[in-house]
Amino acid sequence: MEVSYYLVLVTSFLFLIHKLFIRNRVVRRNLPPSPPGLPIIGHYHLLKRPVHLTLLDLSKKKIAEYDFTTLVTCPYGHHWRNLRRLTAIEIFSSARIQGTSSIRAEEIHFLVKQLFKSSFREVEIESFFYILTFNIMMKLVAGHRYLDDDVHSDNNRGIINDLKQMFNPTVNLSWSDHFPILRWLTFQGADKRILKTHVEKDDFLQALVDMRRRVVSSPSITDGERKRPIIDVMLSLQESEPDCYTDEIIEGIIIVKPREICFHLLEMICILCKYELVVSCIYVLEMSIPTEFARI
Repeated sequence: MEVSYYLVLVTSFLFLIHKLFIRNRVVRRNLPPSPPGLPIIGHYHLLKRPVHLTLLDLSKKKIAEYDFTTLVTCPYGHHWRNLRRLTAIEIFSSARIQGTSSIRAEEIHFLVKQLFKSSFREVEIESFFYILTFNIMMKLVAGHRYLDDDVHSDNNRGIINDLKQMFNPTVNLSWSDHFPILRWLTFQGADKRILKTHVEKDDFLQALVDMRRRVVSSPSITDGERKRPIIDVMLSLQESEPDCYTDEIIEGIIIVKPREICFHLLEMICILCKYELVVSCIYVLEMSIPTEFARI
């Protein structure tokens, strides 16, 4: 009993000395405010992994990828450097971009003709610009125009909606994003919808590759080197290196590069084109109004 009494007394005495003398000598720095820390571990629980590692782990959990063989998802290495060299030399070189300028001019001429045919009725400008962008992309990739009929037909409107959903689907958060255990119950069917969209997109791209393979094998091909679509370039490389350029890799290059250029920027392109068209119409109207009315 006496020993415990002396221990309590000594502990209290040491605590008072620390409180009155030692703690007052410690220099208090004027640090910025911070979240409260926990005992022993401090702020360790607030430390996060680097962003690039977090995004890498996130990409490994997704369904709609081509086995991490595309330029965006594959790890840095020989395959990534090979794809980068291919896209820089064969697809986006200055000579190839200049060689495909006739495709853009031809599609703009086609757009003007379609607008002229619809000059006596209301038209939806956004659909015209969407078809313009998609047709340019299809000619660069597969060598042919995808939509060639009346833009406002029910069939073409359905095709446009299917393409938007296939290549640029609406991203909606589900409860399984917040509670991962719900994924085992297939709650809301988000994974099934993503898988279905990926299968439809893969079938569409595989049909393009098969069609160009039949066209290339035909002896009537007389297109120049610069006018060859991207799929033809990839198929010629596939003949020399079949293990390196499989159909899966070709589809991955097709879906990554045009989608980043066209589909992700499609809404902005349509908005800018509509804005330029409205400004041009206002300018024409102002020029046609007499000066005295323009001042009013």
